[in-house]
Amino acid sequence: MKTALRSWWRASVPALALGAGLAAAVGAPAPAAACGGLVCSGGGPFNQTTVDQANERILFLTEADPAGGTIETAVIQIQYEGSAADFAWILPVPEVPMNIDVAESTFFDELDAATSPTFNFPFAFAPTACSVMGCAARSAAPGGGAGYGGDGTGGGSPVNVWGTGTVGPYEMAVISSDTIDPLVDWIWRHGYSAPDGFLDIADDYVKENYKFVVLRLAPDAGVDQLDPLVIQYHEEVPCVPLRLTSIASVPDMGVRVYIVGPSRAVPLNFGVVAPDYGKLAFSANGINDYESFTAGEIEGAGGKAWVTEFAGPAANVLSNPSTGVTVTSGSVLSYLGAGTYVTRLYTKISPWEMDEDPFFQFDPNGVDVDNLHVVQITRTVGAAMTGWNPGLAGDALLVAGLLGLVALRRLRRRPAR
Repeated sequence: MKTALRSWWRASVPALALGAGLAAAVGAPAPAAACGGLVCSGGGPFNQTTVDQANERILFLTEADPAGGTIETAVIQIQYEGSAADFAWILPVPEVPMNIDVAESTFFDELDAATSPTFNFPFAFAPTACSVMGCAARSAAPGGGAGYGGDGTGGGSPVNVWGTGTVGPYEMAVISSDTIDPLVDWIWRHGYSAPDGFLDIADDYVKENYKFVVLRLAPDAGVDQLDPLVIQYHEEVPCVPLRLTSIASVPDMGVRVYIVGPSRAVPLNFGVVAPDYGKLAFSANGINDYESFTAGEIEGAGGKAWVTEFAGPAANVLSNPSTGVTVTSGSVLSYLGAGTYVTRLYTKISPWEMDEDPFFQFDPNGVDVDNLHVVQITRTVGAAMTGWNPGLAGDALLVAGLLGLVALRRLRRRPAR
């Protein structure tokens, strides 16, 4: 399957030793911050769809290379707060990328809406439940990147420069070195920047023969134009390197990963958490504690675990029978080919827990995971509700009905004047 990529340069170089995969880190004095806790409601407060809270969203498309090996295409979107001048983004990759591009800013919108965990809470005394609706989604025309030319190919220089130029809102370069000091010196001398703590952690990647994609915002670009970055390279399995991310992260940072491949994807070196959504807390005004609840479940598993929020054939994402959401974005459709399978995983992780990079593998026997969860609320069992007790609510309705009946009888007995 061909991916929708506009190549800015193609390098004919041998693949290097495969290692930890691709890492995304925001380097700035003010670290990236998550958006607020929001809930999309459909059909009333007891039908809710979670809104993405992740600081970082990544899609991996895993395909066999006809020439041999495996090609990973990664679409990466990050959240950032701070000035444009302070923005820096450094990604270690296992080889000189085959392609680099940008996706439209709304790339993840329909994908999120079609696969977001959705909760349906019919009361035991309610004959039917309201329909479940997803968050509104919109599409945009694909973004474009300018052409590039490499300004160096190594050969004795302390720093090898494999390509430079502009793609979307970013100015960027692909560089490598045998030692970390010349690499950091090059980054600063050429107007890029590296966050505090970069040297110590990046040294591990240098020793593993990684290349580095360094980015900054173009002079006319603002922090509201952080289009998702698309990178294509050879790698055996999908991986989200968190080691470098740790130096510019926040506690309980949200990371959401979509993996498109032949079957369900499962963590290889991290745990898996299957939350009991019957323990979620809900309020009568339509707010749930999904974010803090899943964070607690992950922390209870040691802090290094993923929640599988959805797993199923790509056909169920394109037209999800549970949420009623249909994916129409052309760029997203290009990643969800016939016969592919989509896994959506989520974690909340703190910097001190990012001491290894999570790998993922495909499990041909993996079972589907629906994103629609029916949580039955009765007077004695079901989801706990903040400021709302379904049992007491039923009692209150019963008392109110009896009082109304008594009042009606009194009115009927009142003598006519």
